[in-house]
Amino acid sequence: MDTQQLIYSVQTQSFNPSDSEALGHEYGQLILKDMVKQQVIQ
Repeated sequence: MDTQQLIYSVQTQSFNPSDSEALGHEYGQLILKDMVKQQVIQ
């Protein structure tokens, strides 16, 4: 991909998570699932 065009963007809010590592892992899974749904990745 040889472009500067934005193809995906996401924004979130969190509030003092008790386990930031678990939050990051869950957040990553949700982003990947959404990227597949939006056909950004396969």
